[in-house]
Amino acid sequence: MLREAAPGVFHEGYGGWSFKLFATHHAPGQEAIYKIAKSPFVRLVAGEPALDVTGYVERQGILGKLDVVVFQLGLNETFALDRDDPTAVAAGVGEMVTHADRLVAAFADAAPEAKLGIVLPAPFTRSARTFEQVYGGSREDFGDPWRHRRIQHAVLTALLDRFGAEAPPIFVIPLNAALDTVDGYWIGDAGHPNEHGADQIAGAVFASIVGALTPGSASR
Repeated sequence: MLREAAPGVFHEGYGGWSFKLFATHHAPGQEAIYKIAKSPFVRLVAGEPALDVTGYVERQGILGKLDVVVFQLGLNETFALDRDDPTAVAAGVGEMVTHADRLVAAFADAAPEAKLGIVLPAPFTRSARTFEQVYGGSREDFGDPWRHRRIQHAVLTALLDRFGAEAPPIFVIPLNAALDTVDGYWIGDAGHPNEHGADQIAGAVFASIVGALTPGSASR
């Protein structure tokens, strides 16, 4: 379901999705849970789900035509980890990186001409009141943005450890350093930016893409 956001700009974003879902999901009949029945990058091979990004770009008619692919994932699959259990955090974040590695590698194979940008996720709002109002009723340990900041830090560290030292075409996008966690969020939304925050996100992504596409420039 390739969706064109602007001429030549496409996205496959679905609310709540993760590296794992994009790399593995194939479950007809579960559209109500995951928005669509299967990942656009997964198909059945000998009756078993298999990651097939090359088949995806061929079906979409964009083989050899991708300039940049941006991956903005990681927090959805780690948000509910037990922040007070370092072993659980390490295991959950490690699983996230495993699926990220598979998905990015599949794109590198399918589109060797493309630059691959890995977004370093920004933290949620700094407002404890907003965070508690949004998440505090679902689970007690969701009610503190600073506890969540520990998860976000673990995700950033893991993504940097895996991708930060990679040579082009892989580059990282430091969204964590660009988004204002005070004025960049709605007062009633702990994790989705307002217009000001969206502008900051767009600026960080745009600047990183321009850097990655500029010969001889530093892309990190």
